[in-house]
Amino acid sequence: MLDFRLKVFYTVASEKSFTKAAHKHNITQPAVSKHIQELERIYGITLFERRGSSILLTEAGRILYEQAKNIDEIYREIDYRISSLKEEHKGELRLGASTSIAQYVLPEAIARFYNYYPAIKLSLISDNTEQVEQALLDKEIDLGFVEGLPSNHLLHYTEYMDDELVPITRKGGLYATRKYSLEDIKELPLVMREDGSGTLDILRKKLLSEGHIRLDSSLNVIIKLGSTESIKAFVRQTDCIAFISKQALKRESDLYDLEIISIRGLELKRKFYRVSLRGELSGNASLFIKHLQG
Repeated sequence: MLDFRLKVFYTVASEKSFTKAAHKHNITQPAVSKHIQELERIYGITLFERRGSSILLTEAGRILYEQAKNIDEIYREIDYRISSLKEEHKGELRLGASTSIAQYVLPEAIARFYNYYPAIKLSLISDNTEQVEQALLDKEIDLGFVEGLPSNHLLHYTEYMDDELVPITRKGGLYATRKYSLEDIKELPLVMREDGSGTLDILRKKLLSEGHIRLDSSLNVIIKLGSTESIKAFVRQTDCIAFISKQALKRESDLYDLEIISIRGLELKRKFYRVSLRGELSGNASLFIKHLQG
């Protein structure tokens, strides 16, 4: 219901990317530019300015963005409420997610979905990436969310959101406030996720490609733990270093006694993926994806 040009503008402003907006709305990048130009012609003012490779909202763009956000939320509320009156969605939706996503990303989205579709019975299992993928193959869940790189040809992977792994240690501890090199990692006591974890998989491949370091033979791994929260608890009590998702440090209290440290030459940006069986997606899974996309 929201004017399509305004939807395109809203996505560009949210993602700070013409390319991502084109992908989301299934149009070309020149078409995105055309929609923005049409809005600028209608309002008689520039909405974006470019600074190098970045795009920034002008003052007029910020005003339009805030109002577009409000309008979009209102129309989505109307659409969902009216459709739920005409057709009550029932049944179940079985979700699976790797632990970082299950703990820090999905709960709010699941709660919002429940508020719209309370008659759908929801469940969420939390495990490492390998186990979530296996649960899909065994048809124990309808839809999965995983870390790490796509690895199973029987599954369909779609980028869900950006993430980054960061090295942490306890604040005020032996390894705090220092800068390290890739070579230093070989001597540091490390806490890692368990085998089968997407986080461990990313680390293994990044260390090998960027530092020619073999995780399983070149590092001093003192313990492997099965969840990010257990890693955070361990690091708080011990002088060591761990790698965890930035999503696990969103609360201000998380950085009260933990500190992100710097390791030169090691960048651990990654993607979270939505994953399903190829050619198979339940109606409620499709509904959940639509809800995530807004």
